[in-house]
Amino acid sequence: MPWNQARRRQLLASRVDTTVAVVNLMRCLHRVPRVLVSASAVGF
Repeated sequence: MPWNQARRRQLLASRVDTTVAVVNLMRCLHRVPRVLVSASAVGF
């Protein structure tokens, strides 16, 4: 897929939306973790 503006927005949203979902889940836990380590990469 070409790296056009729409594709870049889609990739960014997929990373951000997933991280937001994980943070929201963490907030619901009885014992909330002190840190979240997150990494993302694109490549082959």
